Amino acid sequence: MANPFSIIFGKEPINYIERVKEQNQIISDFISNPSPTMSYLIVGMRGSVKTVLMSNIKSYFDKQDNWIVVNGNPKTNILENIASSIYEKGKLKWAFLQK
Repeated sequence: MANPFSIIFGKEPINYIERVKEQNQIISDFISNPSPTMSYLIVGMRGSVKTVLMSNIKSYFDKQDNWIVVNGNPKTNILENIASSIYEKGKLKWAFLQK
């Protein structure tokens, strides 16, 4: 029997069980004003598509004009990473260029 889990980090597996309800709930909570939560902890066993769910949510917010998504990287300076992401996104590039 073939392994149903993807061994590639964040790659959607062949037998993907969509988490539409959970994904929509997280998105809804983040866009609500006021938001009932400021963060989510996505837990589960290895191969249970946590990263795929998170990537789908990230893709949704990447497409929104009023959101800036910052990819975290523990090997970089968090403030430099945030500033770089804001600059690269272009929405607030003018603020950097004025200073």
